[in-house]
Amino acid sequence: MCVDMLAGLEFNNDDLLKYQFLRRQLSFICFGKTQSKKLFTRDDYQFALNTLAISRSTYRLIQNMLILPSVRTLKDQIELFLRDIPDRQKEVILLLDEIYVKPGFQFCNNDVYGHAVNSDLGEAAKTCLAIMVKCLYGGPGFVCHIGPISGLTAEFEDNCCEEVICNIHK
Repeated sequence: MCVDMLAGLEFNNDDLLKYQFLRRQLSFICFGKTQSKKLFTRDDYQFALNTLAISRSTYRLIQNMLILPSVRTLKDQIELFLRDIPDRQKEVILLLDEIYVKPGFQFCNNDVYGHAVNSDLGEAAKTCLAIMVKCLYGGPGFVCHIGPISGLTAEFEDNCCEEVICNIHK
């Protein structure tokens, strides 16, 4: 019933994706898990993967509020997606970016956030290291690592890149 009421509304192109996402979430809630069969769209997977790339704990928090694919399902979808990519698009480059953030700590859900992962002194992160994978000949790009840091060093950057490369080769 609530889904039918939304069907008559008109939206501009900017809000259409938001409307479609909201409508899918309402149908999951109204019809239950078994009747809706959790048919996630590409946009749902993209939203879920982007959120998971930011933080696994953030994804779990949002997953408690919305109906989203499990982490295992997301990994399976990535494998299916990568299997279908032509060999030429499997040649990628890594893009690294250091993003400056306001240093500080936040307490949320009995956890403290904002610690620099490369500091043993419990310093607040001053920057975040973002590593993106981009297809060399066009095609999709992915943010595959974002980590809060304090004082980026070549050694730490190299270790993060090696970890990403190992995960790509899996």
